[in-house]
Amino acid sequence: MTLPRQLTPKGALTRREILDVAARVFGVKGYAATRMDDIIAESGMTKGAIYFHFSSKRELAVAVVNDHKTTVLGAAEAALARHASPADQLRALVPMLVDITDGHPEIWGVLRLSADLRDEQSDQVGGDALDRWVELVESILVRGEAAGELMLAGGVRDYAVLLVGAFDGLKTTTAALAEPDGEAFRRRADLFQRMVEPLIIVSSARSA
Repeated sequence: MTLPRQLTPKGALTRREILDVAARVFGVKGYAATRMDDIIAESGMTKGAIYFHFSSKRELAVAVVNDHKTTVLGAAEAALARHASPADQLRALVPMLVDITDGHPEIWGVLRLSADLRDEQSDQVGGDALDRWVELVESILVRGEAAGELMLAGGVRDYAVLLVGAFDGLKTTTAALAEPDGEAFRRRADLFQRMVEPLIIVSSARSA
C-alpha cells in the first residue's frame, strides 16, 4: 500500500494551487479534452512540479472532485453549527446548501468532471465525502426525533440517504441539463425545501 506523501507547508501550498488551476481548466475544457500539458501551461509550473504531486490526469481529476466535496462539506458543517436545535438545522439545510453553491461557481464544472469520472467507473470519487454527508444529516434527524422536533415515518438512515441523494441529484441534473444559471437551481431547491418542511413539527412559537 502506498502511504500518503508528507508535504512541507510549501508543498501543501503548491498542491493547493495545482488543484485550483486544474479545477478551472477541467471546468472550461472538460475531462476528455484536457491534457496535463494544459494544466502545466496554465499553472506556470514545471512538469516535474505537477507530476511530483499527481502522477496522471486521472489522479489529478479525482483529487479535484474529492477536494471540492470536502471543502463544501466543511463549509456546511460550520454553517449548521450556528443553529442550536435539530429543527433549525434541518430547516436551514437546503438554503445553506444553495448559498454554498452560489459561493462556489466552479461547482458546475466539478459536477461535470465527477460525472465523467463515474463514466470511467472510478471507485475513488467522492465516497468518503458522501458518507460524511449522510452521517451529518442522519445525526440531525436522530437528535431531532429524540427531541420531539421531527416526525419521521420510516428509518432515519433512509431519510438521510434520501435527503442527501435528492439534493445531490438536483445539482447533478441541473448540470447535466446545462442549466446552471442559478435561478432555475434556486427555484427547484425552494420546491425541495417545501418537501422537507413537513418533517418539522416544532411550531415557530415553540421555537421562539
